[in-house]
Amino acid sequence: HTPTRYMLGQPQSRGYPLTGYFKDTADLDPTEGVDGYTAEGYNNGFVTRVYPDGSYAWTVTFGQGDTNGTAAASGMGVAPDGGILLTGPFAGSVDFDPGPGEDIHSSPWSLDAFLTRLNGDGSYAWTLTFGGDHTDYGYAVGTDAEGNIFLTGTFLRTVDFDPGPGFDWHTAQYNWLGDQFVTSLGPDGSYHWTHTLGVLYTGGPQLAVTPGGDVLLVGMFHETVDLDPTEGIDEHTANDDPDVTNGADIFVTLLHGDGSYGWSRTMGGVEQDRGYDVAVDPYGNIVFNGYFRDTVDFDPGDSVDRHTSVAQNDCFVTKLRSDGSYVWTASAGSVHRDYSEYVAVDPDGDILAAGGFGHLTDFDPTCAVDEHEAPVPFSYTLFVTKLLCAERDGDYDGDGVIDLGDFSHLPPCLTGPGPTTCLTGCDVFDLDADADIDLTDFAGFQNALTSP
Repeated sequence: HTPTRYMLGQPQSRGYPLTGYFKDTADLDPTEGVDGYTAEGYNNGFVTRVYPDGSYAWTVTFGQGDTNGTAAASGMGVAPDGGILLTGPFAGSVDFDPGPGEDIHSSPWSLDAFLTRLNGDGSYAWTLTFGGDHTDYGYAVGTDAEGNIFLTGTFLRTVDFDPGPGFDWHTAQYNWLGDQFVTSLGPDGSYHWTHTLGVLYTGGPQLAVTPGGDVLLVGMFHETVDLDPTEGIDEHTANDDPDVTNGADIFVTLLHGDGSYGWSRTMGGVEQDRGYDVAVDPYGNIVFNGYFRDTVDFDPGDSVDRHTSVAQNDCFVTKLRSDGSYVWTASAGSVHRDYSEYVAVDPDGDILAAGGFGHLTDFDPTCAVDEHEAPVPFSYTLFVTKLLCAERDGDYDGDGVIDLGDFSHLPPCLTGPGPTTCLTGCDVFDLDADADIDLTDFAGFQNALTSP
């Protein structure tokens, strides 16, 4: 049986880690070779590493246990030292050690969450598990520059989130749907803190860690929610229509690495709108994606940037500055349901978004057109879209010199406070990387002139 879910990690010097789960028998060598594995129990997790040139390195599997044992990796992060962190749900009795040893953990009631660390060569380090008497799920994991671990997911009822000898009990506000949690651990798995958010319809919450060690959460919520999980209060009310079934709005929340609250931004219309994934670019700007339906103002500030879906769900990618102020939104869609589920930023700051679409779609959010048709209309066809963000050096025409030819493009890009985007090519003039093209950048461009 082929792997049924997978996640590709950020490229490392050792290559690309790939994780997911499989059942029955699977060949986990993605090249022309064969490396077969047979799952024990129901689902088994796997980690496969591919070298930078695409050749196969190795695979390890975990989750072997009794006939009812199952483990599925839903999220993966890579530590600064190259260690691999995995999270997801498990049930029954499961051996998380992929080597000759054993490290068996049991979930006697329903699904519990796990966090497993492998060393960079695939050897086993440790596993932590936690959960209550209902469904608890780890969805995403990341680390800061010091190796501290941040984990998010959902839980029901009451859970002790301290996987060590201590206790830190939290009770879900919405027991029939579950709350979101974010947990902080040390590089060795030692417990720091947990915060919980009473957000409905969280689905699979995601996180990203900024270069400064802050934690970003994205998801969706319903009705009125306090998005400050500390002792403070920061209530946000969704714009959804009470008469619309499953209506929801998008939220982005920033927590500092010590667990203190930063800020939240929300946006949405009368239908269901969802934030799926979040990433941070090299300049600290925040990029997140998802889907929306009907008309949504994506600017959470005083200005307005309305987007209207073609018919049902449309895809979006939104960019915020590091302080949560608005930069831009790009959207695309068809007459069918379209979803943008994964987002990443490469070292140049260019944005990659992936998901699925169901009919003729123009994926170019500028005035140009790049239309693609689903091979089978009203089916679910995968897409990957790249949005280019130019290097911030003033070289608009990319000829290697900064001259008056480049200067001719600068005045139309001068915006002052407000959105400027890589979609117009103006980011090349954002020399101070504050997402504004203003007089400071104009002065910087004058200093950068290399030829007449």
